[in-house]
Amino acid sequence: KSSLAHMNMKFEGESRPQIIFNNEPKLSTYEVDQKFNERRLNLIPYVKDFVSNHDRFKGKSVSISFAEKGVSSLVSIIESSGEKTVLKIRLALSDSGEAHFLKVWEGVGVKVPHVIDAGYINGHEYILMEYIDAKKVGEIYRKGEIIKNEIYVELGQILHTMHTPRAEGYGRFVDGKAEFKEFEEWISCEDVQKHIRYVR
Repeated sequence: KSSLAHMNMKFEGESRPQIIFNNEPKLSTYEVDQKFNERRLNLIPYVKDFVSNHDRFKGKSVSISFAEKGVSSLVSIIESSGEKTVLKIRLALSDSGEAHFLKVWEGVGVKVPHVIDAGYINGHEYILMEYIDAKKVGEIYRKGEIIKNEIYVELGQILHTMHTPRAEGYGRFVDGKAEFKEFEEWISCEDVQKHIRYVR
């Protein structure tokens, strides 16, 4: 386990932010997750570099905390000038298209974290987005209250709105579009065939 003590740095001059790390990323104890544990630790210096060089944080004191939860991403909560943002870095080296989907859903009126910036950090997809300070539905209501207050109805309406934007193609989101144009191409690809064999 590496210490972040050497990374709590204060930079001189107006353009460089003062960066303090409050904790270290939580690592999995399972052997199968060791590859992602290594990636989490390797990405820490890139988080510092990203914040150091991003216009949003120039000349500000910045406090960074790593979220306790999150299996497939390194999630950093960045606090500066009374504002919180989230830097989410995908651990896998493949695209999820998450930033694109968030923008599309926001465009049709779904309340999602606003995407401030998106791109790649050392080959990993990242999103810098608004921090939403809210509890999960299950933390606020008991099961009976969820039904009584028609929360499922509201969730269904949100889900319906999320499915109103149209898209073309099948498979994963790759380079801003669907991986396959035709259903037949998608169902025949080795990845899907592997899942079919597993189910059988």
